[in-house]
Amino acid sequence: MKTIHIIFNLLLTICIVGLLDSCQSTNVDVNPTHESYFLLKNVRGEILKEVDPDILALVKNDLINKDRKDDASKLGDTYDFKTGKLLAGAKTYNGGRLVSSAQPPFPNDPILQYAHVQNIGWMDPVLAGQVAGTTGQALGLEAFYITGVPGSPWMQYQAHVSGIGWQAPQYADNPPSPAGTVGQHRSIEAIRFFIDPAWSVSISYRAHVSGIGWLPWVGNQDVAGTTGQNRKLEAFQLSLVYY
Repeated sequence: MKTIHIIFNLLLTICIVGLLDSCQSTNVDVNPTHESYFLLKNVRGEILKEVDPDILALVKNDLINKDRKDDASKLGDTYDFKTGKLLAGAKTYNGGRLVSSAQPPFPNDPILQYAHVQNIGWMDPVLAGQVAGTTGQALGLEAFYITGVPGSPWMQYQAHVSGIGWQAPQYADNPPSPAGTVGQHRSIEAIRFFIDPAWSVSISYRAHVSGIGWLPWVGNQDVAGTTGQNRKLEAFQLSLVYY
């Protein structure tokens, strides 16, 4: 009886080893890591379950420009580029782990946008992602600045001002430096932002322009607004996506 028990255990061991070898030979991943997913996060470090498709396309272009083509490809396995929604497989994946090895500088304080508007002055700050300035009131944005950005000087912003043109870029630093003018009755006509490519952050922004309305979202270093058309930039919206 003891001999039969020994033989049975030996045969069982042989079967288990054979199954493991079979899995390895057929490339079956018994411990999948799901590193094909590339999850995006907001400024609070929360996984984004839905992203504006236009912003998603800009994030992909940003990754390609940073020579991170593999990550750009993984992004397509994680989000639906038509709807911007997180795909089913990524939703169920381990609560969502960042694939990127770079750690974004998540802020301890809210990132705030301050806008100085024609006939109003400095308005109450709004959070990144919200609209800074006014729409439907025909009031030009005259100056703005950003606060709460960690790891400065990784963000800069620049304004094209009526009667002046492009001003020197300003840093989102502490204390902040406004872009534009105050007390000169000059409207900003266009803006652009610059993000240090060393950081795993993608920036998108858009402008609301007099006589036109909202223009499409643009990405890092691109111009939002108009130049040479004498049109006021009335408001802007800023989106920061971390990965």
